[in-house]
Amino acid sequence: MQLQQYVWRRGDRLDDVTTLLRTTPDFVRSLNAPSIEQGEPAVGTVLALPKAPRVGALTLHRHLARMNGRLLGALPDDPLWMPVALREEQADIDEWKVGANPRIVEYLQSLKGGRYSYDAQSDETAWCAAFVNWCYVAARVKTDPTRFSVRAVDWADFGVSVQAKRGALAVYERGTSSGPSFSRKGGHVGFIISMRSDAYELLGGNQSNSVSRQWYPLHGKKGVDHYRCIAVRSPA
Repeated sequence: MQLQQYVWRRGDRLDDVTTLLRTTPDFVRSLNAPSIEQGEPAVGTVLALPKAPRVGALTLHRHLARMNGRLLGALPDDPLWMPVALREEQADIDEWKVGANPRIVEYLQSLKGGRYSYDAQSDETAWCAAFVNWCYVAARVKTDPTRFSVRAVDWADFGVSVQAKRGALAVYERGTSSGPSFSRKGGHVGFIISMRSDAYELLGGNQSNSVSRQWYPLHGKKGVDHYRCIAVRSPA
């Protein structure tokens, strides 16, 4: 049996998860004893779950977001841009195989007129920073495309430095695939949705070519690339 890791979230229900994975709560409890022996897992518990056909961890999160949109969506103390980002996640925004997704083009257009030229009509253009900017603008947060551009690393100077927390912006450098050599050229940005001691879970754009949640190490390898978090920022 293939297994997948799953981080238990606020609003998750064991009955919902096991129905999606075509198994039973008792079987999941047996896989994860003594972490859960009765009741619901605690938020943040890392569980081993069976991997059902066509239901990977990302898809599972999306299913649950639809089933429990109120609970898995924005929390009462979330900053204004988080409900915006969460709605985009639940809308399943991703790149199109043919043509360009007009929503992603809209993200890219929000940074048009900045200091870098780029193709704002193609969803093949790296769009993680454009997604961040679009969410801020939609939440009426002032940004400046001449400073905080389509280049992810430029956002290391946005707003003010803050402690890592839900809703803060995490800015990463991306190193070469052959080794952790960072040049401040490649990078990634996304909103922190949850945290571990060694990684942030980011709600962001252009993550597996979609608006989604993924874990990024504070300093380490993800897939074939190396990442290093260089800033955690929030609007001033």
